[in-house]
Amino acid sequence: TGVVCPLDGMTAPCSFDDLPQPFEPVVNFKGMPAFEYEFPIETMPQPFTLDECLALNSKSKHTDKQEFYYGELVPPYIDILGRGPHFRESDDLSIKYQSTAKCYRNAQPDGSLLYMRMADYYGPQYDIQTGFFHQGYGSSLLLNQM
Repeated sequence: TGVVCPLDGMTAPCSFDDLPQPFEPVVNFKGMPAFEYEFPIETMPQPFTLDECLALNSKSKHTDKQEFYYGELVPPYIDILGRGPHFRESDDLSIKYQSTAKCYRNAQPDGSLLYMRMADYYGPQYDIQTGFFHQGYGSSLLLNQM
């Protein structure tokens, strides 16, 4: 029931691979999913339709987990390659933030099992939970002296 890592697994993830991954846009390159940012705009393959995108999940190696999603990314954390952490499932008629809905790939949107255990154990930071920067211990007079 423990975690075996070079570091203590309950205080730090074992590697970068444990962290949640961003949603990456994919296009239909000869029937296979390929990342959209690997193609210049002039030679961009056709995008996947909603049905084609979701059908890729049955062809993926991880049949128990969804890997392909159809929808849009939620701003503001979208990088120049079109990748982002926040995803909203939608079709072309109900998009809110982008101009079109796309097919995205993300094999690990919530992080690894180790990361999820660590996040559940520690929970969010105190300031995120309560809106206060500290728990109120000590004197506010000492704050400026440190």
